[in-house]
This record gives sequence, C-alpha cells and structure tokens, in this order.
Amino acid sequence: MDHPITALSNIKSCIPCCVWLIAFLSAIRFQTLECASYNDWVNKFKAKLHSSIDQWIDLAGATAGQLLRSLRDKAAQWWYFLDNPEVPPDNNQAERSLRLAVTKRKVNGGSRSMERFQHTANLLMVVQT
Repeated sequence: MDHPITALSNIKSCIPCCVWLIAFLSAIRFQTLECASYNDWVNKFKAKLHSSIDQWIDLAGATAGQLLRSLRDKAAQWWYFLDNPEVPPDNNQAERSLRLAVTKRKVNGGSRSMERFQHTANLLMVVQT
C-alpha cells in the first residue's frame, strides 16, 4: 500500500476536480437557504478547505505540494462562484453553443476551403440565433 503522501501525489490531477465538485454540489444545495445561512456555509467550507490544505502542504511531495500551493494561492479564483451565486460554476453554456458546429464539422469531415468555412459559419449563426 502506498504511503498517503505518495498516494496524494498519484492523484494530483483528481484533487481540484473532486474539491470543485463537492463545492459545486454543496453550493447548489445551500443556495436555497437564506442569504445569511448560505454565507455561513461558504465561510465554513473555505475555512475547512484552507485548514486541510495547510495540514497537507508541508507533507506533500513536490508535485502535490505545488498543486496544494496553487489551490491555496488562487482560492479567490477557484471559489469565485461561491461568493457570487449569480455566476455559474461551469462553462456549460459556452460548450453547448459550440456543440452544433463541432458536430457538423465531424459529420462533414471539416471544411476544405475558407469559403466553405465561412458559409458554414454564416448558416450556424442564423440557426443558433
């Protein structure tokens, strides 16, 4: 069995996604509460996360430590959606708006000329508006 610090290094790419998912799902659940309760929950979540990062940051290897320092130093960016509930925590709308163009490109094998690309872009612009 791996040492906990080695295991932490091995899953370094999963940590931000897991932490973000927990925050996202919890935020959705708690956004239905009154403002004061939601703000209390956000502050407790951030404090607990900050405490956990501080506990592990010195024990982690180089790569995992770098990830934890990044989570700590860029916390305002990572958790912006918690402080501003009107901001969505994902970019699904942007991805959905590109989906039709990507699907058409895959089905047709792409555009072979700039003129054809422009025709396709104009068509999709009309269809999506």
